Amino acid sequence: MSNFNTKFDLVTEETFAAPAAVAVMLDVAVPAYVGGTWSSDPANIITAGTIVKIDAASGKAVKASSAALNTAIPAVPAAGDSQALKDGYAAAVAAAAPILPLVVIDGNDTFSGAFTGKLTCLAGGFQMKTGEITGVSWTKGAPVSFELGKVVAWAPGKQVFGYVGKDGFDSAKGQLHVIVTGGR
Repeated sequence: MSNFNTKFDLVTEETFAAPAAVAVMLDVAVPAYVGGTWSSDPANIITAGTIVKIDAASGKAVKASSAALNTAIPAVPAAGDSQALKDGYAAAVAAAAPILPLVVIDGNDTFSGAFTGKLTCLAGGFQMKTGEITGVSWTKGAPVSFELGKVVAWAPGKQVFGYVGKDGFDSAKGQLHVIVTGGR
């Protein structure tokens, strides 16, 4: 069941032939509702419009921040190099690789999401209007990225998550129109 008191909307003005987004169901890493009590920690509440990623260790959803792209990667270790050098190389490659950002459309702030402990997410190929943003200056058509689960203005070295849509920022509603392309 969706929460109708959010600043999140899917924009559905595409034609029938438009590409469809890929839906993903993920377990949430930290439950929002345990033993009949809602969490008081805002970090545990994941609302519609929040950007999450799949945690490499647990396979569960956590709030996402863009990878640091174009990071200097050390030379590939040789066969006889130490395990520490090989581990350092693997960590540098993993840190510089883009991640798959997913947009939550049904979060754990609703009773159904809290009860199941699952988030319903989309992985690009759609438009949204969201209040899950950090920043106040938005240019229509400009690229955007993501930090701590929120849409932010793009900066060099960060992933492009999408672009500011034709409606831009609606200050009355506190929503930003974003064309979500994924996390390239």
